[in-house]
Amino acid sequence: MPRPDIPGLVISPDDSLQNLTARSAVVIDAASGQVIYERNKDERRFPASTTKIMTLILALEHSNMDDMVTVSSNAAGTEGSTLWLEAGEKIRMGDLLYGMMMHSGNDATVAVAEHIAGSVDKFAVMMTEKAHEIGAVNTNFANANGLPRDDHYTTAYDLAKITAYGYRVPGFEKIVSTKEIDFDWVKDPSHHLRNENQMLWLYRGANGV
Repeated sequence: MPRPDIPGLVISPDDSLQNLTARSAVVIDAASGQVIYERNKDERRFPASTTKIMTLILALEHSNMDDMVTVSSNAAGTEGSTLWLEAGEKIRMGDLLYGMMMHSGNDATVAVAEHIAGSVDKFAVMMTEKAHEIGAVNTNFANANGLPRDDHYTTAYDLAKITAYGYRVPGFEKIVSTKEIDFDWVKDPSHHLRNENQMLWLYRGANGV
């Protein structure tokens, strides 16, 4: 059944969520991996900022939260959503990860990637290898933040697998479920970050991502 309000979206009469507007969607049991609901779960999509889920996983597995990260000019000049980092700043890894996930800081992802792998390209290779190790074999990462590239893609099902894995990594849930936090390095005079994930504010029991 076509949805005239969403060009190109055709919903099967058997789809149990007729009002859902997503072209691809999946609900899984994170513990068992059982698929509870799916729509086009294996179709290739651009992950945008959900890319940062994998960036967080690798950062937690390959660095220490107390590592001091030096922001490069490359990181500071990253386009898109930003934490307004400045070249030469030294910021604790854990703080960057909070900013990256709560405020979708693209500049923070580059600083993190360069700290761990030496470059974003090398970090993206690590991301893809980790995805395939998890079982997300229809995924390829080309950067750490989700800025659009033709070779940067995943599927709803792969993203669910990656996220389920993330919740088993120590520190992951604490970061993605934090609603508000203060850091001295935040450029706003309030030094305050508020999580932009509206599900944390609108849905009781939501725990991030």
